[in-house]
Amino acid sequence: MSPPKKVTPKPRASAAKRTSSTAKPVRGSAKSSDKAKPIKVEKAPLAPPNLLTRFLAKCRSTLPLGLFALFLFGVIKLAQIGMQARSEDVPAGYHQLVTVVGWAAVILLVLAALSFLALWRVSRYEQKEL
Repeated sequence: MSPPKKVTPKPRASAAKRTSSTAKPVRGSAKSSDKAKPIKVEKAPLAPPNLLTRFLAKCRSTLPLGLFALFLFGVIKLAQIGMQARSEDVPAGYHQLVTVVGWAAVILLVLAALSFLALWRVSRYEQKEL
């Protein structure tokens, strides 16, 4: 077997040999006519919010109801876990009750989030209108 060849790095080109295409232009040397002018884009006017959006913006009771349902779900779930730990059986419809209350809490909290988004949309439209 022959000994491995030594790898030698390529010599760098001197500064005089570098072409001007690789050099970056100096910042202040560009003419003012060469500078790109910003394009002004006119935004379309906001469409008025529809009836569903206005209704959701007025429904401010969904957040307290959702939080109450979430609290109720926590209490019922805690009672379910306590009943399962005992030797007695949990009532047949209790598991379904826990599931229904949990989904109701989730739906009410999603409606509360949509209500806040609708309120933001209506207030944004009314500010632009003035």
